Amino acid sequence: MRRLPKSPSILFFLGAAALLLASVESSAQTPTVAATIPVAVNPWSVAVNPTTNRVYIANSHRVTVVDGATQGVIATVPLADEPTGVIQGVGVNAATDRIYVSIGGRFVSVIDGATQALVATVPVECAGGLAVNPVSNRVYISNYCSNAVSVVDGATDTEIVSVRVGAYPLAMEVNLTTNQIYVANRHDGTVSVIDGLTNTVSATVDAGAQPAGLAVNATTNRVYVTHYPDYAYLSVIDGATNTAGTVPLSSPVIGISVSPVTGRIYLASYLSDSVFVLDGATHALMATIPVAAGSLPWAIAVNPVTDLVYVTQMWDQRNVFGTVSVIADPQASSTDAPNDVISQGNATDNAAGGEKSLNSKLSVTPTASLISIDATTLSATAFSL
Repeated sequence: MRRLPKSPSILFFLGAAALLLASVESSAQTPTVAATIPVAVNPWSVAVNPTTNRVYIANSHRVTVVDGATQGVIATVPLADEPTGVIQGVGVNAATDRIYVSIGGRFVSVIDGATQALVATVPVECAGGLAVNPVSNRVYISNYCSNAVSVVDGATDTEIVSVRVGAYPLAMEVNLTTNQIYVANRHDGTVSVIDGLTNTVSATVDAGAQPAGLAVNATTNRVYVTHYPDYAYLSVIDGATNTAGTVPLSSPVIGISVSPVTGRIYLASYLSDSVFVLDGATHALMATIPVAAGSLPWAIAVNPVTDLVYVTQMWDQRNVFGTVSVIADPQASSTDAPNDVISQGNATDNAAGGEKSLNSKLSVTPTASLISIDATTLSATAFSL
């Protein structure tokens, strides 16, 4: 039986961010591993800043920074030395270029993305998963000891309020269109829904056994939940009704990320050493991408500008170091139908404190439509050509 890593918490934060101008050309190629990046052992979490094209990998007591243009390591930021300070998760605010790293012991570290310097430390009990809302400049951190979520003001790096949720909260994600925060509660099989405007729990959804990873498609208002260990299905929550269904899988998965442009769902299957790609509309399996045997693929993040998918693998075959596989998915922008047309500006209307969102947008031109993507909410509006 494969040896699995142990940790008090797991985060799969999938950073929402501002986008740059890019054009996407049609291709019939199959998604493949384009590069492999060696990092320190146990890379628990990964996040992407599409604005700067930087990738942040949290492993052990440091954050590895990768240039998304070259896939080379450009910096290593040491953070925690104490035995209880193993890094649990990482998230990015692309509007402020701040990187937030939850330390399992008792705090969240804040890194300046321009200088790669540590600029602040936020005390948080049993910091586990985290999620960032760049519209409201709020950071949400799960506290698995106290069954609560800390809401932190990104401008002052101070806690605003603590919100009680379910038992042993870990993974978190934000829907930037509705300003709802989703929290996976491991021990009671639920997902708590926090209203970002009022900082209160607006719903609790039965999500299945031991929810572990979360991802949100803000365009379709769907929330995807993985389950760990050894549960071969994906839960799908309708964000409008807060009801859940399931999608069967051929093997258990844990890490999950959704492309805000195509709606494709990427899943890290740690037992089959592969990445599953699901169609965001039908949830049908589109591709299975093998990675190195015995590497234990774990966390996953998508850069929607480059169509590159970053998958952390906990170790190499010698258990000496971890790796990150870079998957090129050239079909992502050409074969999938674009996400449904949605109303722009909802995230601004719902933002806590009435902060204004950034108004920069990205135009992506596939073969049959023009997609305008809000740079802050990552929501897509499609126009027929």
